[in-house]
This record gives sequence, C-alpha cells and structure tokens, in this order.
Amino acid sequence: MPKKASAAVEAAEHPKPAESSPVSCGPETEPSLPALGLPGQTQWEWHLEKDEFHFSPEWADIMAIPKHTSWSRENAFWASRVHPEDIDELRVVTDDVREGRKQDFEGVFRILRMDGTWAWMFSKGKRVFACNGKPERIYGFTMNVSRLRLNSRFLGQRSGSDDLNYRSMLANSPDFIVRLDRELFPLYTNAALERYLPKAADELGESTAGELGIPPEQMAFLTASVEHVFNTGQVLRERRTFSTCYRDETVGEFCFWPEFTPGGEVAAVICQMRDETSQVHMERKSRLNEKRLEALYQLLQMEHAPQEAVMDFVVESMTSLTESTRGYLFIPEYGERKKPRMFWSRGHAETLDPEDLPDDFIPEGCLIPTPDPEDRGLYRTINNGDGHNPCHYAFNGKLAVMRYMHSPATDNNRFFCLGAVCNKGTDYDEQDLQQLELFLAGAWMILRRREVLQALQRAKETAELASKVKGEFLTNVSHELRTPLNGMLGMLQLLELSHLTEQQQEYAHIASLSGKTLLRIISDILDFSRMESGKMELHEAPFDIRDTVRSTINLFARDAENRGIEIYSVVDDRLPMTLVGDDARVRQIIFNLVGNALKFTEQGCIFVECALLPDSCGNTVHMYLSVQDTGIGIADKHLDAIFDAFTQVDSTSTRRYSGTGLGLGIVKRLVHMMGGSIAVESQEGAGTTMHCSLYFKQAHERRARKRSPASSPHTPERVLDILVAEDDPVSRFAVGAFLRRAGHRVVCVRDGSQALEALKIYPFHCLITDIQMPHMDGLETARRIREGKIGDIVPSDAVRRVVEQGIPEAAEGKRKGKTGAIPRDLPITALTAHAMRGDKERFLELGMDLYLAKPVILEELNYVLTQLALRVGAARRGAAPEPGLAAGSG
Repeated sequence: MPKKASAAVEAAEHPKPAESSPVSCGPETEPSLPALGLPGQTQWEWHLEKDEFHFSPEWADIMAIPKHTSWSRENAFWASRVHPEDIDELRVVTDDVREGRKQDFEGVFRILRMDGTWAWMFSKGKRVFACNGKPERIYGFTMNVSRLRLNSRFLGQRSGSDDLNYRSMLANSPDFIVRLDRELFPLYTNAALERYLPKAADELGESTAGELGIPPEQMAFLTASVEHVFNTGQVLRERRTFSTCYRDETVGEFCFWPEFTPGGEVAAVICQMRDETSQVHMERKSRLNEKRLEALYQLLQMEHAPQEAVMDFVVESMTSLTESTRGYLFIPEYGERKKPRMFWSRGHAETLDPEDLPDDFIPEGCLIPTPDPEDRGLYRTINNGDGHNPCHYAFNGKLAVMRYMHSPATDNNRFFCLGAVCNKGTDYDEQDLQQLELFLAGAWMILRRREVLQALQRAKETAELASKVKGEFLTNVSHELRTPLNGMLGMLQLLELSHLTEQQQEYAHIASLSGKTLLRIISDILDFSRMESGKMELHEAPFDIRDTVRSTINLFARDAENRGIEIYSVVDDRLPMTLVGDDARVRQIIFNLVGNALKFTEQGCIFVECALLPDSCGNTVHMYLSVQDTGIGIADKHLDAIFDAFTQVDSTSTRRYSGTGLGLGIVKRLVHMMGGSIAVESQEGAGTTMHCSLYFKQAHERRARKRSPASSPHTPERVLDILVAEDDPVSRFAVGAFLRRAGHRVVCVRDGSQALEALKIYPFHCLITDIQMPHMDGLETARRIREGKIGDIVPSDAVRRVVEQGIPEAAEGKRKGKTGAIPRDLPITALTAHAMRGDKERFLELGMDLYLAKPVILEELNYVLTQLALRVGAARRGAAPEPGLAAGSG
C-alpha cells in the first residue's frame, strides 16, 4: 500500500483525541443556508471578506456535532481540524479560487469530527464575483465519502495465500463481487448479490450468469468484459447504467481484474460492481442546486431590469433547470391591477404563432392535472407517459407533449403562481419537481423583495414630493400672512407715534400687542410645521449668552411690571462670554419658557438661571437653563402631556388661559436639536420649574453678534435718498412713512423694473426691495444691478414723475439729458415676508446686503438705516465699510 494511503488508514483507525475547545465561538445562531435534506451532504458558503463559513444544517450530522450546539463560522477553526497530510493540498486548490486564478475547485481531505473520529470528505466549490469584479464568496457542497474510501482498501491488504481472510472480506463487502470463469459461471458471489438479483448466493447452484435474469444488453457487456480480461490479463474499469428485474435504474462502477495461476495464466475474472447510484444522484442534485443558486443570484442582480425581462428570465431558468424544451408561468394576480398573466418560454414562441399564446389565461390542453386524492384542488404532477406516445396534444394539435410536470407554488397557504415544463429528453423524477418548486419559491422571494423595494422607492419619491410641496406651502403661507400683518402693524406703529389722546394711545397699543401676538402664533405654527417636515435647521454663529438672556427677558418687562410680577435672571460667571450656536433659537426657547411662566403666574416672581454643568470639557460647553415661576403649577397626571403639540392642561370652553399649545412642544424639539434634554418639575398651586440642558461650542477669537440699538453716539446721522420697491400698497405706504419720519427722502415704486428705471433717473443711496413682486422680483433686480445688465432700461414718464416728486433735483438731470449709471455695489436691503429660518442667509448669498423681515419693527428698521448710513459714509470717504455691517439683524 502506498505510504500516503497507509497514513490515511492509520489516521482513520487511530484518531487523535477530540479537541477540548468549544465548537461555538460565539452566541448560538441558526445557519443561513437552507437544508438540502440529503444524508452525508452539506451545502456551504465561504464569505471571503470575513473569512467565514455558513453551512446548511446537515453539517452537524456530518461532523457529529451534539444537538442544540452551534458551530463556529471561522475558517481558521475548521482548517485546524483538517489532517496535516491534506491541509497543504487543500489550501493550494482553495487559494487558486480565492485569488481568482481558477473558477472552481474540488478535492478530497480528512477532517477530525467532534466525536474524535476521522472522516473522508469530498468538497467542490465555485467562486461568485462582486460588482467590482473581485471574488466575493465561494459556494459549494461537501460529501462524506468515508465508506467509499475505506471499502476500497481491502483488496490491497489481501494476501494471496490467506484465502480465508480474503473470502471473509469479500463476503462482507457492500460491493457486488462475483468470480467468473470463461463460461461466465459464478465460482463465487458475495451476499450483495441479493440486492440486484432474485437469488441468494447460496441458491445459485449450477446457474450461469445468463440464467440469473440479467438483461441482454448488460449480458453482452459482461461477456465482452470478461473475454477481454481473459485474453489480455489487464484490468478493465467502466461506469454503466443498468436495470434488473429486481432494481430500477442503477449506476454502477464496474471493475474487472484477472486472478492468475502460479504459472501466470488467467484462471478467473473477479468482477466488482460498486453501486454509485446515490452518489450520482447527489452529484446531479448538487449540480442542479448550483445551477439553481446561480440563476437566483443572477435574478437578484436584475434589480433595475424591466419587469418583463425579469419574468422572461424566470421562465427560461425554470425550463433550463429541469432540462426541458418548453415551460410557462401563470400568475393569477399580477401587477398593480391584479390581473392574471401568462409568461411563455422561447421554445413556445419559436414554434407557435403569437395568437396561440394568450397572456392572461392557460389555454385548453396545456394543464391536465392529476387527480388529487386529498381533494386539494390543483395538484403537483409528474406524467412521463409510456415513453413512446404523446401524453396529449396542446394548441390544437400543434404541440405533442411527451412528458410534463407542473406544480402550484404557495406563500402562507396562498396560491401565487403555477410553473409547468414539458418534453425533457428523459423521464421527470421527484428531484426535478423539487428543483422546480425550490426555484419558484426562491424566485418569488426575490420578486417580492423587488416589489417591496420599488414600492419603497415610490413611497420615498412621494414623500419627497410631499415634503417639497409642504415646504413651498409653508413659504407661501408665511409670505401671505406676514404681508397684511406688515401693513397692519406698520399702521399701528405709525398711529402710536402720532399725536393721540391718552385713551387713543392705549387703544393703539393694545391693537399693536394683539397684532404681535398673532404674529407669534403664526411663527409658532410655521416653525412647528417645519420641524415636523424636517426642514428646520440650526445655524451656528458666535453670540453673547448674557446679552441673549437679558434682551429676551426685557421683552416681557413692561407686561410683568403692569401685573406686579418680578423677573430675575442669573448667569453663571464660569460660562464663557461667547458661545457658538443658534442665537435666534436660544432666544426662542427662553422667550417661550418665560412667556409660558408669565401667562400662568398671577403673583410672585419668575427666576431664570443659566449655569455651567460640570461635564463641560474642551470646546464643548454644557449649559443648564431653568425657568422657575410661582404660578398655578401642573397636576401630576398632566405632566407627561404638556410637551405634546396643540395640548393644554385646560382645554375646556371656559379655560382661563389662551394659547395654541405649541410653545413647549417647539421648545422640546429645539432642545433636542441642540443635543440637550428638558424636564419639568411642578407642584399644583406652588409653581413650575422647567429644566433644560443645551450643548454649545466655545468661541475662539470671534466676536459675538449683538443686537445694536437704533443709534449709537458714534454713528453719523445722515439724510439718505432711499428707493423702495414694494408691490403691496399698504406696506409701501407704511415703510415710506417710517423712512420719512426718520428724516430720509423716499421714493416708492411697485416692482423691480420700475426700481431699475428710477435708479437710472437718480443716484439713490440705497435700495430697499421686496422679494416677491410681479413683473420683476427683488432677486432678479439685485442680480441685474450686481451684473450691470441695465443697458436696456429706458425710464418711463410715469416713473420719472414719481422720482421727481420725491427728489425735486432729479428734474435737473432730465433737463440736461443725463441718464445715470447704476453702481454695482449699490447697498440693497431685502424687505420681505419670507421670514422662515434660512431665508435670510439665502438672500444674502444671492446679492442682498441687509435683510429686514416683515412685519417691520421700528427698532429693526432703525438698525438697518444706521448700517446703511455707515456704508454710504464709508463709500464717500473711499474707505471700506466696517466689518459686520453687511449682515442684517433680521
């Protein structure tokens, strides 16, 4: 016996002790591959990137792994159990595939099982490529071939003189062994004969091989083979498929070798037949499994292919997998309309007319089901006929169906399709039907996944469209609501500045407060809608937290004083002077919390505190903010609901406190957007405390932006010639009145085109323009000024009259025939009802210098005018404007 074969036998008969390391290298997980249902065979996948194996459940039986025990997926663990004499050869063939040098591999090796015994394994694998062209995984199967390996060694160990031992081994061999003379008389036959012939070995008597029921074609093969060995003395091997009266089709590996006399003549021929039917069936099933998995893998890659191409591929794969010439797929509810649909193979289309192949029903004669003994309706069917005559004819006699099979496929007991094939070259068997059913089940899961992904994509596109529409709606609503409010509040502010009686002054003030309250409600609703649609963004910039707290609380000073309520604030000295965050949203949080506290406090005080929390480190500042009041408090049962949108503790028709119930909901969302948290502590009748934590960055060498007063001692006062473009007549009148009251000369026009005409007539110091106007909007006007595209502008007489009324000396330019050039760096201020978060930054990026939101507040307007005066003064001196003057306060 060769050295390597001896070592294999030695290793198999004297195994080393089982390793003590546990089988499972992690938590128990179910194998990801489906069970094959074949004894001694397992399916596996080798994921190259993770260097992990995934096995089907049969691996546990092959490796003698105890029940309820998981196994390792690590390649290194299983490689350590391969026999030392086999590991190098196994690594060479697998590395060739893993590195892409070969497409597939196969090999035989020994592995130590968990019960301490050795097993011979035959393994075959094939690589699968990823989209980038590199091998992604290797998949294949492994079979336990220990019995075949061990049974093949008894002849090598036979001693010619030890006839007793020789006959014992022959008698116990699972292979069919017969010793024949030249006349084919069986000199000896072992017990395995009984599996193939009707007589036992001890019942042969004087029967010759021809009298044992062997079919004529097999008898001819036996005669020729024995004659060949007697004549040549050479060993003859051949695999043949045969059948006997006792056995159906059998695949046998025949080996004929001579038995010599001492003189060297052939005395007899020993014929050994190893039954490889099961192995051949397993190999065939493995090939079909491989072919099916490859088809499913290709189907999985067709995610973006047209639906018709996908279904055609399914039908062709189903037909090819079963080695048929034709096939069809019937789906009772197909597509969004849920109508029946037929898909035909190319074999049908190539031999039949289009009118023979309907697309929504199964033609008569194409489906002949076998009666179901359990009366389950449509039944899985195999019909091979007699092998000579057609089972039936289809398509009005155009197609002879020699043999066919079909199977209904179900999902959760719901029939979803029928697959049928016909006219395979050989008979269909249960394995063919199983492959058809497995492929249909796998294809259905992939098609269903495809439908889900397409539905998700459609839902995503719908949601994105809805979000876009919602964003546009919010923008339009904001503009349309703020425009009339601008006129109303502007008129009220002008009324307050006029000479009124004390009672009239009070009326105007109350109306102004009501307008501002309405503005706050509108802003809260729009802010909440933007948060819900995911449009809200935070804009970080340096700000002074002390100024933010102080100026926000001052907004409530007058109201608190009138009600006899004190508002106190304390800011921790350890907090940095300048923080980086969204100043406007921090003001909104403080405003809503203090406003809510003031609304529910009838006497006592409100205390606002800002402190540095101990977990602040590096550039991160963790700030604590609390607002405490001595108001009515909140009952415990209502604490969980106060942050819900549109929710109020008292929602009855007789409630004492008004409001939308949005304030605290907005605060909670803003706090979470800043990475913080909020909590409430309250006692009914004793007051409430809101606790917040907010995260900021610490500013380095950057000045915080503060809200400047309307004017400052060092600000030069200058009369400006201002051009206003505003299409709303009320807003146009109010803004003009504000500017004239501030001492400036003003000309108002209706749109951007009139603004360009006016600028050609007279060199105004600056332009204040609305954004949304007919004919030419504010952004287009600014773009043309910045790009100098004004050559085609010819001032009209109507615009000239308006300019001359506001600026009398403009008429002098007309008399001299002068038409002025518009400077590209003309200061432009956006005066707009587009006041959603982010609008200001967008307008500044598109060419505006300053920004003023509607409704116009006098303090904000005075601040913008101060900035304009400084810019005009610096331009006349030939100096650049001071840093920070190009940003509006809005």
